[in-house]
Amino acid sequence: MDHLDPANHPLTFNDLRHEWSHGNTVVPVPGKGAAGAKVLVSFRNISTVLLIDKASGRIDWELGPPLLAQQHDPNLLDNGNLLVFDNGCHRSNISLAFSRVLEIVPESGKIEWVYQDLPWTDFFSPFISGARRLPNGNTLITEGCTGRMFQVTSVGEVVWEFVNPHVGPDPRGAVRDWPKRGVPSEPLRPRRNPLALGSLLFQAFGGLPGWPQPKTREVSRMLA
Repeated sequence: MDHLDPANHPLTFNDLRHEWSHGNTVVPVPGKGAAGAKVLVSFRNISTVLLIDKASGRIDWELGPPLLAQQHDPNLLDNGNLLVFDNGCHRSNISLAFSRVLEIVPESGKIEWVYQDLPWTDFFSPFISGARRLPNGNTLITEGCTGRMFQVTSVGEVVWEFVNPHVGPDPRGAVRDWPKRGVPSEPLRPRRNPLALGSLLFQAFGGLPGWPQPKTREVSRMLA
């Protein structure tokens, strides 16, 4: 946080000030060869992903808008590229809200691969969500707000998809709201959680090394 300047990393206009930056990923990256250990960090509300040298605190590279918009789940691939779910809230260069999954060359910001729907607005999850590259070269995507997970090939063909059928109340029930802006003395007000009913999925990891693989009949049920 000491390396971020609010003037260069402005908070989105309609996010709460206490949510400036909103870190949603902190992942240790082991050193390779002469390179020391790194830390991969994602800040949602300023649409920024950083790779930080752990020993010196130096930023090795930084990605931000307009390439990213309130992203989730950045992860480094074996080829050194970054895979990330670009949620698409408050894009700085286009008014449409749509999500996409990007494979990016982090040093240059070049997009090597992209998955998005046609029309673009058919694939959109304003928060949570994720994407992981599978050993077979396909990509497992979680469209979190709709409770949908699906696998796509390198050319964007959907191999299978599964939509979470479990819809119910948030176990936390009602939550407490923040005071109105400019009225810090106003007491907190109870309100209903806008996510109290839904089939949200945070992230899916099935198919990755070390995770249980579904049996054939389980996959058949997913496709039914």
